[in-house]
Amino acid sequence: MELDASRAASTGPAPRQYPDCYPLIIEDDPSYAKLLVEAFKRTGVPEENVRVAGDGEQAVSTLASSVRAGAESPSSRVPTVVVLDLWLRRRSGLSVLAWMKSEAALAPLPVVILTGTERARDMAEARKLAADSFYVKPFCFGDLVKLAAEIASRPQALCEAPSP
Repeated sequence: MELDASRAASTGPAPRQYPDCYPLIIEDDPSYAKLLVEAFKRTGVPEENVRVAGDGEQAVSTLASSVRAGAESPSSRVPTVVVLDLWLRRRSGLSVLAWMKSEAALAPLPVVILTGTERARDMAEARKLAADSFYVKPFCFGDLVKLAAEIASRPQALCEAPSP
């Protein structure tokens, strides 16, 4: 007997949804950024809630404009979590993190470091700047989906925009 995969998938429990999770992915490798977006989608975060900044300067610009805009739309609201690479073009991830933590409206945001460096100095500096977690690349896609699910399912406080 042949099993219909689409039917089998639809008979299982509905995937959990995270409509109040607004991640900002700060990643300069477009293929890795695309995988992270897909991982968040697979965990139930609406695609329109996921934003990507492709370098450090774009990240600062995106975050600064989101603070000014408030919660007007998913594309402009303050993210609920930031996934940050440390090795970025135009401005380092550590510089972005230091800037975020110096801004009152952004300082409470949880920051997950996802980077290719295992240098103890970088890890120590990220922790000193109050990064919440530190993960080293590379990841297979299944691991990215698990990480995205872990981020999206953290306590509700991480999936609500901080008060300005």
